[in-house]
Amino acid sequence: NGQPGVNDSISFVLVSSTDDPSILSNILYSSNWVSTKTQQMKLSGGNLVVHSGFSVGTVVRIEEPNNTPLVVVPSISDQFNVKVFGNPTMSIFKLQLQSSNVTEKITLRVYDINGRIIELKQQLISGQVIELGSSYKQGTYFAEVTQGDQRKVVKLIKVGQD
Repeated sequence: NGQPGVNDSISFVLVSSTDDPSILSNILYSSNWVSTKTQQMKLSGGNLVVHSGFSVGTVVRIEEPNNTPLVVVPSISDQFNVKVFGNPTMSIFKLQLQSSNVTEKITLRVYDINGRIIELKQQLISGQVIELGSSYKQGTYFAEVTQGDQRKVVKLIKVGQD
């Protein structure tokens, strides 16, 4: 949204191949899933700058003449991720929570295809493996994992027996 970038926002939706991202069942990943769609998130400061290559593991500060930081690129060690094992599954999903922040607790919410919360787990920690879905019916679900301002959403698919 132009300079100085205070109103810039961003969102990402990942789909397979040429699938239509407006169809919920096609979404593999959403950067900010809220109820029934991906919402844009306001950037917390500075302009969004994309480079084709960068030095991994360093913090880069770009400063204006008045020494006010414009862009802070976090270190690669500032990681937040969710790995899913058993997806799709006929029985249970295993979600492994990964975060370089080992002090702040993690929250897990599972939504059904209609955006209703069907499971909530709080006070989780980095490295923990969560098993869920044994009582879920066949269908598509979304697991939202949050820690502070970090957020990941993964699509879970429960299949029936052939």
